[in-house]
Amino acid sequence: MTTSLPVLPVAAQVPGSRRRPVPGLLVMRLRTAEQHVLVVLGDADLATADQLRDQLTGALTGQPRSLLVELAGLDFCDLSGLDALHDAARQAHASGVHLTFRGMSAQLGWLHRTFPARDLS
Repeated sequence: MTTSLPVLPVAAQVPGSRRRPVPGLLVMRLRTAEQHVLVVLGDADLATADQLRDQLTGALTGQPRSLLVELAGLDFCDLSGLDALHDAARQAHASGVHLTFRGMSAQLGWLHRTFPARDLS
């Protein structure tokens, strides 16, 4: 394992982000020699989905070989949050990055099955 980055509020992690952190969402970035990891805590909803999307996009920008998104700390996710996850999946697929979502709650699993991502062929 190499370095881990400090825990910061979402907007502070994305260079050039103009978004202010919204209470309810915290994303931590960790990096090892083998993969990048995002740990998502709180709620991914209409108020926080854009910040989540920024974090996911920022993590994919450097085109790591793989990105693990740990969702076990995600307390709630609505369709806006699911959309942000789907957008990341599309971007990762287009960039050739192996993306894994781990720790989905039953609620998020149901959303994912009911409203699957499109265009990931």
